[in-house]
Formats: sequence, structure tokens, C-alpha cells
Amino acid sequence: MIRVQPGDIHVLIFALCQGAVFVFWRHFLDILPLPVFVVYWFGLAAVLVAAYHAAGRGFVAVPRRLWPRLVLFAALSGLTVYLVMTGLREIGASLAAIVLQTTIVFTVALAVIFLGERPSRRELAGVALIMGGHVVLNFQAGAAFTMWILVIVAGTASQALAHFIAKGMLAHMPEGQINLVRILGCLAAGLIMLPVAVPVPLAAAEVPVLVLGVLIGPFSFLIFYRALKRMNLSRAVFLMNTQPLFTIAIAILALGEALNPRQWLAALLVLAGAYVIVVIHGRQAR
Repeated sequence: MIRVQPGDIHVLIFALCQGAVFVFWRHFLDILPLPVFVVYWFGLAAVLVAAYHAAGRGFVAVPRRLWPRLVLFAALSGLTVYLVMTGLREIGASLAAIVLQTTIVFTVALAVIFLGERPSRRELAGVALIMGGHVVLNFQAGAAFTMWILVIVAGTASQALAHFIAKGMLAHMPEGQINLVRILGCLAAGLIMLPVAVPVPLAAAEVPVLVLGVLIGPFSFLIFYRALKRMNLSRAVFLMNTQPLFTIAIAILALGEALNPRQWLAALLVLAGAYVIVVIHGRQAR
């Protein structure tokens, strides 16, 4: 039996919100060029989150020695969004959400590299299950499909490193300020790429949908970072791995997406690998 710990419910709410965000992203990427959408989404998010945070706890001064870490965090956040959105646009929200769970593999790798942890046999078995899920997902899928999968996998690597940096920064900054840095990094990525895109105005009917998505998406990170202060990073990553279940359900209902039996098998392997790495490993640690 898995005991509910402080922060678990918050991370599950975050996973539900991010599952919905993938569906919002897929919808808008069908009607807007990627850089234009990134600027719309994260520009609105930056204004709303900055106003919310300024009206509440305000901002704290960050020691100069932490500035390079903040810049790296912002850059990794922008890179993650671009890579994930690029792949999501091509393979759909459901499959992109499944592939994104490879984040946990890179989380284990970061623990080995930076914390000196040695992966257990069960952790290696979990990684093998996740990689097996990728093999099944890409089996006879074609070179183009595999390329977009690899683009998202690269995004999971940058996301894992960004989470790793954010975890360390929570001792020095409020979660809302870290969230704003993440948003500004994503907005900067969109602005950098904007000159190569054809400007497309957003239809009036889509504005409420965009506002709803921004309220659900970026603000859910406030919940996540608040929970991250009180819980282990690996447990948080596992609970985040429920996101594909929410994404698949919402994508089926809202977008009419469907997975074939091979893709369902890949999803089960990926989620099983995450379970083995985090839940079983966490029981042994206790």
C-alpha cells in the first residue's frame, strides 16, 4: 500500500493540469505557428504570474552567485518547451505525453552524476522497461516518427535538468518567482524564433480558450513548486508520470485521438518502469 504524503495531492493536481495543457497546446499548434503561439501563451502567462506574485509575497533579491544557475534554468525551460511542442505538433498529445515520461530516466542519471548515487537493480530494471516502451513505440513506425520521438526525448533531458536546478533554488526563492523565471525563459525562446514565423492574429473566439489554458497551465506550476518544497524529487517525478493518463483521456474526449494496441503497450511499459524506479525504490529506502 502506498502512503499518501504531504504534497502528493498537489502533484496529482499538477499532473491533471499538465495533461490538459498538452491538449490545449495541440489545439493551438494546429492553428498558429509555433513561435507565435509560444509568445501568445507565455507572454500572457508572464503578465498574469508577475501581477499575481507582485500583489502577494513580492519578489526577493537573488544572490549574484545564483544568477548563472537562474539563467541556465530559464534557458533549459525554453528549450524544453520548444522541443516538446515541436514533437507534440507532429505525433499528437497522447503519444507526446507518454514519451515525456522519459524524464525519470534522466532524473536517475542526474542523481548518479551530481549526487553520487548508485542505481539499484530495480532502478536499472525500471529504466529498461521505459526504454523497452520506446522500442515498442518506434517498432516499424518509420524514420520520421522516430525523429519526432527523439526530439521530445531531448526535451525530457532538458526538463529533468531544469527540475533538478529548481529543486535547489527553492531554498533561496519563492516558488512563484521561480515559476516566473521559467515562463520568461520560454517567452524568450519564442521571441528569438519569432522573426522566422509568419505573424498570425489569434481569432477572437480563441482568446477565452487561450486565457483558460494559461490559467490552468503556468499557474499549476505554483502548486508543483510548493509541493516540491515538502517532498522528495523522485517521488514528485513519479506522481507526475500519471500525466499521460490524464492527457490520453482528455485528448480522446476533446481531440478524438486514439492509441493503437502497440502504443497502449508502450504506455504500460513506460508507466511500469516509472513505478519500479520510484515506488519500489522508495519502499526499500524506508
